[in-house]
Amino acid sequence: MRHRREEPVAQARRHVAEAEAHIARQEALIARLSGDERYAQLVAEANHILDTLEHTLRLAGEHLALEISEVCSKKLQQSARVPVNTSGSIRRVPVGISPIRYRPVGGLGCERLQRSGYLGADV
Repeated sequence: MRHRREEPVAQARRHVAEAEAHIARQEALIARLSGDERYAQLVAEANHILDTLEHTLRLAGEHLALEISEVCSKKLQQSARVPVNTSGSIRRVPVGISPIRYRPVGGLGCERLQRSGYLGADV
């Protein structure tokens, strides 16, 4: 199935949903076949495939979490930043010299941004 150009988070969410659908179908197939001894070998193979599908779902979930984390990180980088030194006090930064580190104003963490809706519907 071809999909138009998707944002990475949307694509990762679709992959998770598709993996969940594959697992549901495989579990239904196993349930149907399990009642008949003639299909014992087929059920064993179907269970092996189910294990693989569940592993794929775990990987898709990890990928989704990574994509969300990247979006969150980009949003934090785009938020207002104030140069600070290691003691946390604001310092002046000469042009062309990188400050020691930056800290987002207000200390907004990724979870707080997600709860506030700042990251938008894609996250």
